[in-house]
Amino acid sequence: MTLFRVDFIEDGENVIMRIAGRLKGDSVDVLAGELPSMRRPSRVDLRDLLFADARGVELIRQLRADGAELEEVPQLLSLQLEGSQRQ
Repeated sequence: MTLFRVDFIEDGENVIMRIAGRLKGDSVDVLAGELPSMRRPSRVDLRDLLFADARGVELIRQLRADGAELEEVPQLLSLQLEGSQRQ
């Protein structure tokens, strides 16, 4: 069973990153390590994200700060993103 998956979809000039599963621990490290060498996504689809730990939330927040539009954000993650902005 896959606990974490990231797909990239090219839509013309735009890149959509689709994150699915659990973004935690080692999966955050893997994704964060790969981001500098890849084209930045213009949109991040989170409809299939089941869980994000504090570091995963921070990584998603950083993607948003870098200009990516977040799509289909689960309600709990939306609250976590708001909470981490206030701190």
